Amino acid sequence: MPLVNLTDIVILGPGSEWFWSMTQFVVVALTGLAIFRQLRAQRSTAVYDQMSAWTNDFDGPTMTRNKLALMLAIKDRAPSAGLPRANDEVPDFFERVGYLISRGHVRIEDFWSNSRELVSFYWGVLAPYIEQERTTTDDPTLYQWFEWLERQMTRVDMRRLGRARTFDPVTRSSAIADRIAVLRARLDRSRDGWPG
Repeated sequence: MPLVNLTDIVILGPGSEWFWSMTQFVVVALTGLAIFRQLRAQRSTAVYDQMSAWTNDFDGPTMTRNKLALMLAIKDRAPSAGLPRANDEVPDFFERVGYLISRGHVRIEDFWSNSRELVSFYWGVLAPYIEQERTTTDDPTLYQWFEWLERQMTRVDMRRLGRARTFDPVTRSSAIADRIAVLRARLDRSRDGWPG
């Protein structure tokens, strides 16, 4: 005796409503899946484009010169002297990114994957200067979104790694010297006629 009786199944005509309802459901489900996959692909493309734009902005020749100037300015500068006045492009960059993330324009996880080490380094190096500027100017909100960004990155560290990545102030001098060398090499490579 067969488990399913196919002799009484109607596909066309009266009694076939069940078949067409089921077919309609399958078509709608497949369409929904296709739309979901398309939206996911578009989001991935948008995230890639956004990260590429930030990388180009942050690693382009102009910002590289700004980063090098900042590192040279603070290399032997005591935090009590505050931030060098002519070098605010780098903390301004992270301030903008922090603000955009805080407003939901960018997902923190996307930025974390691409830039965690950079945020940790620059916040670690600049935080003492920023704290001094906050005291001097009596403005506790100075670079608040940059600081917020570092705290959010630490939260993602804990979620993804089970530990926080923090800047070691003991290695500050050597980290700045290493960064200066990297930035100089990057500028050398960006010049016309560089061999390689």
